[in-house]
Amino acid sequence: MHRETRQHTRARNTATVGGLNAPTETGDVDITPAVDPNIEESKSDKCRRVARLLREINLSFGEFSVAVCYGDDSLRNNNNCISARNSLYHTECLEQLLINSHRPPRPPSRGGPRPTAGTQAIDSFAQQVTCERFAKELEDFSEGFTIADKDLADTSKLKQYSSKLLHQRIQTKCPSLFTMLCNLTGTKHPEEGIVIQVASLAYRQNKHHNALQKYLSIYMQAQHLSKSAFFLLQQAGIVMSYSWTRKAIKVLDEDMRVLVEKIAKLGPLLIVHDNIRLEEPAASQRGDNQSVTDNGTAITVIHLPPSALALENCGAFKEFMHALNNSQMQGTAPKLSWQDLDQPQLLMYNRASNIHDILDLFQMIPELSSIDWNADKLKRPIGPKQLPHGPEHCVEQHMVPVVQINESSYSGNSQVVPYAIKKIGLHPIPEQIRLAMNRLFLWVGDQLTAQRCRQLQLMAHASVNAMERMEPFRFIFGGFHMLMALGWSILENFRGSNIGPTFANDIILLSRRNLEKAQAGKRGKDFHAYDEFLLHEIEAHMRGLFMHLTGCDTSEKLTAWALGHGAADLHQVASNVLRNHTSSQALVMDQSGDELHHLIIMRQRELLLYFSLRRAFKHGDVDRIEALLPELLFYFTGAGNNNYAQEILEFLQFITHECTPEIRAVVWQHGFMVNCLGRADSFLPIDQLQEHNNAAIRVCMHHNYMSMILSIY
Repeated sequence: MHRETRQHTRARNTATVGGLNAPTETGDVDITPAVDPNIEESKSDKCRRVARLLREINLSFGEFSVAVCYGDDSLRNNNNCISARNSLYHTECLEQLLINSHRPPRPPSRGGPRPTAGTQAIDSFAQQVTCERFAKELEDFSEGFTIADKDLADTSKLKQYSSKLLHQRIQTKCPSLFTMLCNLTGTKHPEEGIVIQVASLAYRQNKHHNALQKYLSIYMQAQHLSKSAFFLLQQAGIVMSYSWTRKAIKVLDEDMRVLVEKIAKLGPLLIVHDNIRLEEPAASQRGDNQSVTDNGTAITVIHLPPSALALENCGAFKEFMHALNNSQMQGTAPKLSWQDLDQPQLLMYNRASNIHDILDLFQMIPELSSIDWNADKLKRPIGPKQLPHGPEHCVEQHMVPVVQINESSYSGNSQVVPYAIKKIGLHPIPEQIRLAMNRLFLWVGDQLTAQRCRQLQLMAHASVNAMERMEPFRFIFGGFHMLMALGWSILENFRGSNIGPTFANDIILLSRRNLEKAQAGKRGKDFHAYDEFLLHEIEAHMRGLFMHLTGCDTSEKLTAWALGHGAADLHQVASNVLRNHTSSQALVMDQSGDELHHLIIMRQRELLLYFSLRRAFKHGDVDRIEALLPELLFYFTGAGNNNYAQEILEFLQFITHECTPEIRAVVWQHGFMVNCLGRADSFLPIDQLQEHNNAAIRVCMHHNYMSMILSIY
């Protein structure tokens, strides 16, 4: 009895698969439902029947799944198998199957350890698949991601490897890798870090995929990164080796020299130079242990666009200048007159632009944000000489090595000009002959530089050699230093005492620094300090005038006025401000006899002049600069700044009577401003560009001296 019971139990356990009861192995397989056919069978009962069937036919569940899912070619076109695969792949079942197989849930009733299931197999497979996919994406990304050493000096190729373009390329070529890195990164904008990481992976995958590494190596060397830090970044796949970088710098230096010489021979060119003072920190405690300054000259060569080709074929201009010289010797040369300055079209353009300058200042009032500033009535007129903008109009500049010549003297400038000509490869006799006969270079500097160079031309006027007479060069003063002189002059003229409505009182109330009165023998003040102060002053004046003319003495009333008035009303207020409060006409119309009110009108007029000139330079408005030059001539004459008054007079004489129409057009279009970013508001005077280059040189020289000191200690 007991033996029969044990045999029955053994047979029942043998027929159990995964906790599911299966029929005995004797006889035919019975797959009929075990319940009443009138009652709907549950999913778990169906699963038990399928498992029992697989057990009875000696087919494991794994073998069945593999065979149906493309493991057996004979089942590929079977309708039942196709239906089974579709039910798995076209629903959420596959995702749920992978989740449960990778990390099975704990038993719901008795607890216990979590089943291991297929965690290890799925992890291994996922790692293999992702590695293959990432490798394929990196291969697609790396295609063409290389640059030859001889092309490192090509700026057009450098633009292809900007952070923005590389980021877009990674998103397109490596979508999965990009998504994974973004998900792993906790920063808000991880784009630049991802660019470095992907470029590093591509470089470690293939050493020839090294375009970004080469550019970064040169940049790091320019920043004077130490050799040990170079080795660390090289191991990370971010830069090339230190030895390669040193060789590349020499090759790049030679390539840039060849490129500048090629550009100089083709032209057209504009050259700018300025004095630079470099501070050398003390490297020893012996002797003079204080910082030492050394004067040098920084030179930049600007390659002008084809619209300036008149400078390369200016034989007619040379003949015109020879005829003009003869007229000057005879005393019959034309001279600048009042009729040359009194041009109604420029005066009308200047007045319309003044109104829109005031509107720009009104736009800074937060309460007027509801005004439709895009209305036709508020659109600024555009003159025919307006400079174009866009990426294709960015300046192409090349810096010449700094030379230890102090250009703040006549002797220094007489050495700088031949040095620059030699460095750009125009010192051979054939090139000098061509330069003297057919070419003209615009040469920009600050007021003293332009004045000294023109004086050198006068000193050498009796020379028989055109190069010694410096005839191929036209020296023009820079607009940035003129703007600096204008701003500082306005600040000093209206500084006044520390009591009352004066600049000195405002400086104290606003706790401004570096705006003290200049003392003899000391350096001038920081331009950014008084530039910001003057802008705040004109903004405050315009807000006060607007509130006075509209009767809005509170912020709420200003908001209500903006909601109840349109663009035409705002334009009328701006015209009223110009006519009665910020112009010479307002001074004539003021019959009150109040000297303080008279002084306030003058101050507002000069502040508006400064704002207008500053905006004209920033937006490339050449017509406005042309219209403002006569006004600036009278201002500097009245303010006692004879140097800039003479500079403006010399320039107006040249542009009016001493050049041909073709050269005049080139000077207006290319002799004042350049655009480094290509935006509509990113123009800057040429001498300010040189100041930016000087600042970069000082940073590099500072790193050089710091490296020298560290090596000593």
